Amino acid sequence: MTPPPATDPRDLASRLERSRSRALERFRSGRSDGPTTSATLSRTLDRFFRTALRPWVAGDCRFAVLALGSYGRAGLSLHSDVDCVLLHSGAEPRGPVDAISAAVRALWDIGIRARVAVYSPSRAQRLAARDARVLASLLDSRFVAGSPSSAEELREAIAGLPDRHVRRLARLIRREDEARTGARHLDLFAAEPDVKSGQGGLRDLAALGWFQRWAGLGTHRILARGPVPTMLQEVARRGPVLDEARAALLTARLLLDVAGLPRDRFTREAAWILERQRVPSYTPVAFERDLAVSRMQVSGLLKVLVDAVLGRAGPAVPTDDLASRMALSRDRRVRASPIPLPPSPPTGVTSRVPPVATRAFLDILSARRPRPALDTLLRTGVLHRVVPGFHRAVGMVVGDEVHAFTLDRHLVLATAEAADIVDGVAPTAPGTEEAIRSGERHRVPLLLAALLHDLGKTMTVGASGTRPSPARAQGSGGAPLSRFRSVHPEVGARLARVAALKLGLPRDEADLVAFLCRHHMVLPDASTTLDCESPEVLDRLARVLGNAERLDLVLLLGTADLRSLGPETATTFREALLGRAWSAVRRRLAAGDGVDGWGAEAEARRTRLRAWSSRLPPGSDWPDGLIRALPERLLMAFDPHRLASYLVEFEAVRTRGPRVIVEAVASPGCPSPDLDVTYLGQDEMGLLSRLSGAMTLQGLSIQEARIFSIGTGGVAALPLVLDQFRVTDPGGGIGESGEAREALAHRILASAADPTVARRIQGRVREALRPRGAEMVAEVDNTSLPDRTVFRVAGPDTPGLLHVLADILYRHGINVTGAIVTTEAGTARDTFFAEWAASGGKVLDPEVIRKVLRAIAGLGRTP
Repeated sequence: MTPPPATDPRDLASRLERSRSRALERFRSGRSDGPTTSATLSRTLDRFFRTALRPWVAGDCRFAVLALGSYGRAGLSLHSDVDCVLLHSGAEPRGPVDAISAAVRALWDIGIRARVAVYSPSRAQRLAARDARVLASLLDSRFVAGSPSSAEELREAIAGLPDRHVRRLARLIRREDEARTGARHLDLFAAEPDVKSGQGGLRDLAALGWFQRWAGLGTHRILARGPVPTMLQEVARRGPVLDEARAALLTARLLLDVAGLPRDRFTREAAWILERQRVPSYTPVAFERDLAVSRMQVSGLLKVLVDAVLGRAGPAVPTDDLASRMALSRDRRVRASPIPLPPSPPTGVTSRVPPVATRAFLDILSARRPRPALDTLLRTGVLHRVVPGFHRAVGMVVGDEVHAFTLDRHLVLATAEAADIVDGVAPTAPGTEEAIRSGERHRVPLLLAALLHDLGKTMTVGASGTRPSPARAQGSGGAPLSRFRSVHPEVGARLARVAALKLGLPRDEADLVAFLCRHHMVLPDASTTLDCESPEVLDRLARVLGNAERLDLVLLLGTADLRSLGPETATTFREALLGRAWSAVRRRLAAGDGVDGWGAEAEARRTRLRAWSSRLPPGSDWPDGLIRALPERLLMAFDPHRLASYLVEFEAVRTRGPRVIVEAVASPGCPSPDLDVTYLGQDEMGLLSRLSGAMTLQGLSIQEARIFSIGTGGVAALPLVLDQFRVTDPGGGIGESGEAREALAHRILASAADPTVARRIQGRVREALRPRGAEMVAEVDNTSLPDRTVFRVAGPDTPGLLHVLADILYRHGINVTGAIVTTEAGTARDTFFAEWAASGGKVLDPEVIRKVLRAIAGLGRTP
């Protein structure tokens, strides 16, 4: 009997497309959540296939169409692949095969990636026995159309597989998990989590279902003995938690789709879309936190279940025995598998922590190399139950490009980094031995401060809930650029003090924890946004930090904080700036109270230079006059031996013109040395702009500019200048060759004298910024320094940016006396210390300030 003509698959596909559009529109308008929308998309496909195969579905048809993968789990998204299998008994049915093939082609025509396989049950069994991935896909199968009895044959075929295939699937999951552990972008605690393939993502959630469905077949002994049944019961008991995980993950994936981002990485932009979409019962902060907590639960359950299947399960631990869990975390440092998760979510923690558990936690902080134990405590959810207030940080995305991990992960990494520094495991800069000894004396307060130092961010997020309001130019109503005035350290200090007291620390140690949390950003921010060679700045920092021991602890905490942000932020240059600021403040504290103590140290250095100059041939007052003219900033900025060599070069400057010296500077942990490019010559307006442009043409990336003017008092017709630039060696070979350094110095001098340099570089920078929709942000600070104005600028990093910014200041009559250039995750943060050229004081004219800010903000805009 010939079946009646089937409906045209193209008409069915058009109807399907309209149904999918309506489902997504309900999601966009907030009338439907993620799981409901995914289920609707799956049901519309079911109807599509049933209608396409209706003419072939008769009383005794011998085939069945089964949905596989995310389609089989009713978890489709807009860009999900549609996988299905036509399972047949006996000979291959040509009519249904042709019908479903035509249906799949119609799906491709409307942009849906669909695939269909045609198997017999025996062939499906053989393929599943050969490939664990095929087996996992078949375990997700769901009946769509045809004969239910044919679908039952597949169930029986899978049930007939030997026990060894259960272990093969578990080993596959273990290998994939180990591969993901080393990939930062797939880390469970990444600030940009992968909602599909990352740890605790949709794939791990599906894997839990594979073991549950296989155990439901009741034919495999391996799933019915040892600790495996207990773990399967735990998975079943946590059904509501897994449902929450699935809801959060599916919602995240759909948010990416409606944002036009067909990826699995959950972005901060998607969180903002969530706020605009009005998804029921979700706010951005709650959504991100629920997403992270659910993923943590999924990842922990799967790890323990796989361990049980492979016979590697650890000892059983009572669910609510926190003390036993703490002890187990400490003793299992080398074990990869975590202990079972506690049942309570991190929000609303009200249960009292027994003193034995808090003592065990403090023992972990006191022990050498606590990194593995802390990591286990975080991954298993124990940490938020033991440390008061830590539950607020779980899953929180700070919302900037600097933090590569969620806040809870960042805090644990900072604690582990601080412990490694104190224990001598992590490399440190030479000369910081005294700081490390201070850390050893105050180990527990230091590590607890590292664990709690950013807790204030949980109470001071911006209006969007995901990140602070973007910075704008000061005076326009926005937040200031500099983190030196951030509010979260003060809030975090109060929370940290309460937490320290609850953990049983003495009052003086709790006060120290609060002090470190309150001031943990003072030294790092001052090193990149203030002139730490200025006596006034150093006096202020010395008053804030109080004594050398507290300064040492702030250095250790700042270094650990920097290293735990992410690999694009923890550069050797940033650490060198931090170490230099620490060293200068320490010298200031050693000099005693008042400016006289600082001046005495500067005068002692001047005396040493005079003793050196007395050994020169007589007949010239040049060295003595130059030494008298050296400002205190310059005397304290350089080692006397290096400064003496620069004074010799100034003699050559007087007779032969400006000089450029290129020196190699080795940095700890850096494979190739940086370069110090020092310019010695007569001071003139626009010099920084020309020099930075010349170095850009040579492919050098400027990290810092230190500019010192020397009022020579009649020694020369014009004031002298000593400008030093720290740059990266582009090829890694210049620093190793004296001839290459000399050649580079000559090229820089020649480029600096070329009048076409400025025009060429400015054109390049503007063309680089415009396609990126760049927004340059600037602020003016007239309070940080007594005699100079500070300009701070942030924007996308591009070669030549320093030259363009310096040129803007030059064209508005502003003389730059110093600059610090740092880059964080592709964002340049430049700080200029400047003075009004006409008067030598601060830039106070509001019209000039407005013009400068307008010119900086106009970079990258189309004229």
